[in-house]
Amino acid sequence: MELPRLTVDDIKEVCTEQSYERGVSYYNAGRITSVRLVGGTVRAAVEGTDDYSVELSWKDGGGRGRYYCNCPYSYEGQCKHVAAVLLHVKDCAAEMGSGMCGAVRSSRWTRSP
Repeated sequence: MELPRLTVDDIKEVCTEQSYERGVSYYNAGRITSVRLVGGTVRAAVEGTDDYSVELSWKDGGGRGRYYCNCPYSYEGQCKHVAAVLLHVKDCAAEMGSGMCGAVRSSRWTRSP
């Protein structure tokens, strides 16, 4: 499955302004420690107060996705961890097959069966 071509506006649409800005900070600080594509789902680990697991999936490679993070965030929109991983997908989806994307400190994109 091909990942969607995300824009900043797509990401801002699912996050509050505060979550988006914090997600930008997390992304730029290299807090995403791993990213894998498993079937049609992006699975990532993000360092925060604890290590958090994020899962993103899209139906038919586009449209609004389904997003999950195991952090305690319970407010409107998506959390900063989801925002950070969405930014990573926006910037690096095309590089999935070729290895490293600079935002991820310790891993390569990996494709699992």
